[in-house]
Amino acid sequence: MKALAHVTGGGILGNLTRVLPDGITAEIDWDAWERPPVYAWLDERGVAEGEQRRVFNLGIGMCAVVPEAPKGALVIGKLA
Repeated sequence: MKALAHVTGGGILGNLTRVLPDGITAEIDWDAWERPPVYAWLDERGVAEGEQRRVFNLGIGMCAVVPEAPKGALVIGKLA
Protein backbone atom coordinates (compact mmCIF):
# COMPACT_ATOMS: atom_id res chain seq x y z
CA MET A 1 0.00 0.00 0.00
CA LYS A 2 1.13 3.54 -0.77
CA ALA A 3 -0.50 6.79 0.31
CA LEU A 4 0.21 10.34 1.42
CA ALA A 5 -1.58 12.18 4.19
CA HIS A 6 -1.22 15.93 4.58
CA VAL A 7 -1.42 16.42 8.33
CA THR A 8 -3.52 19.47 9.17
CA GLY A 9 -5.97 20.13 12.00
CA GLY A 10 -7.25 16.82 13.31
CA GLY A 11 -3.78 15.48 13.96
CA ILE A 12 -1.69 12.67 12.59
CA LEU A 13 -4.14 9.88 13.38
CA GLY A 14 -7.18 11.80 12.17
CA ASN A 15 -5.61 12.56 8.80
CA LEU A 16 -3.72 9.31 8.32
CA THR A 17 -6.88 7.29 8.92
CA ARG A 18 -8.46 8.89 5.83
CA VAL A 19 -5.95 7.26 3.48
CA LEU A 20 -5.98 3.79 5.04
CA PRO A 21 -8.32 0.99 3.97
CA ASP A 22 -10.98 -0.25 6.37
CA GLY A 23 -9.53 -2.55 8.99
CA ILE A 24 -6.03 -1.04 8.83
CA THR A 25 -4.85 1.21 11.66
CA ALA A 26 -1.73 3.26 12.25
CA GLU A 27 0.32 2.72 15.38
CA ILE A 28 2.35 5.91 15.98
CA ASP A 29 5.55 5.98 18.04
CA TRP A 30 5.17 9.44 19.55
CA ASP A 31 8.81 9.44 20.64
CA ALA A 32 10.24 8.62 17.18
CA TRP A 33 11.16 12.21 16.32
CA GLU A 34 12.58 15.23 18.05
CA ARG A 35 9.87 17.78 18.61
CA PRO A 36 10.51 21.41 17.75
CA PRO A 37 11.12 23.58 20.87
CA VAL A 38 7.70 25.21 20.66
CA TYR A 39 6.14 22.01 22.05
CA ALA A 40 8.14 22.31 25.29
CA TRP A 41 6.89 25.89 25.48
CA LEU A 42 3.30 24.66 25.04
CA ASP A 43 3.90 22.01 27.75
CA GLU A 44 5.07 24.72 30.14
CA ARG A 45 1.87 26.64 29.51
CA GLY A 46 -0.36 23.67 30.28
CA VAL A 47 -1.39 22.62 26.76
CA ALA A 48 -2.23 18.93 27.11
CA GLU A 49 -0.38 16.30 25.07
CA GLY A 50 -3.61 15.16 23.39
CA GLU A 51 -4.41 18.71 22.34
CA GLN A 52 -0.91 19.17 20.93
CA ARG A 53 -1.24 15.94 18.95
CA ARG A 54 -4.68 16.82 17.59
CA VAL A 55 -4.20 20.52 16.86
CA PHE A 56 -0.47 21.06 16.27
CA ASN A 57 0.62 17.62 14.97
CA LEU A 58 3.85 17.78 17.03
CA GLY A 59 5.83 19.05 14.06
CA ILE A 60 4.78 16.43 11.49
CA GLY A 61 3.22 17.91 8.35
CA MET A 62 3.08 14.97 5.93
CA CYS A 63 2.95 11.20 6.36
CA ALA A 64 3.89 8.75 3.63
CA VAL A 65 2.60 5.20 3.80
CA VAL A 66 5.04 2.93 1.98
CA PRO A 67 5.70 -0.82 1.87
CA GLU A 68 9.28 -0.26 3.05
CA ALA A 69 10.87 2.97 4.24
CA PRO A 70 13.86 4.24 2.28
CA LYS A 71 17.18 4.12 4.11
CA GLY A 72 17.48 7.11 6.42
CA ALA A 73 13.76 7.93 6.38
CA LEU A 74 12.06 9.05 9.58
CA VAL A 75 9.73 6.18 10.52
CA ILE A 76 7.11 7.29 13.02
CA GLY A 77 4.94 4.21 13.14
CA LYS A 78 3.60 1.10 11.48
CA LEU A 79 0.35 -0.25 10.14
CA ALA A 80 -1.62 -2.95 11.89
